[in-house]
Amino acid sequence: MKTKAQQQRDYVDRCRKNNICPRCGGKTDDRLYCGNCNILRNKESRDRRKIRKKKGLCIVCGEVSEIGKTRCKGCGRKGNTSQSQSRLHDKLEALNAYGGCVCACCGFTGHHSFFAIDHKNNDGSKHRDKINVDAGSQFYYWLKKNNYPKNLGLQILCHSCNGSKLVCGGICAHKLERKTT
Repeated sequence: MKTKAQQQRDYVDRCRKNNICPRCGGKTDDRLYCGNCNILRNKESRDRRKIRKKKGLCIVCGEVSEIGKTRCKGCGRKGNTSQSQSRLHDKLEALNAYGGCVCACCGFTGHHSFFAIDHKNNDGSKHRDKINVDAGSQFYYWLKKNNYPKNLGLQILCHSCNGSKLVCGGICAHKLERKTT
């Protein structure tokens, strides 16, 4: 006799094979849940994490977490390693797809942690709002999912040049120096 958890997994597997949402029975694409159910599940998950955080519980499993921490020791170790590795992998793939770890402005080369993907036309915030993702790992994942589009005007910048563009009104300080001399 199968346990309830095994029956649930079997049901979800059957749904996945048949492109059926296990929550509402509607059609899905290549995802497990349909768009509406996915949005609802994400909202429920966010709400559950907020409640657990307020109660001082682990946001993942609901067990008691250490004071000042949002995860218990077990979930902290599990989440940090697998999620961090996945995010790092997505970032490295994105950097390589757009030219590698070389700054398009100053030519600096180095460790991947010194670089970011920049929108040349300073429209990154508008673009991320349009595609409904945050900066960083969500954006790298979106790029991967969309086969690293070349028509977005993206470039690799070191954090110095990228930060300088923010402070200097969209133009890197290196380029401002060249104009004034």
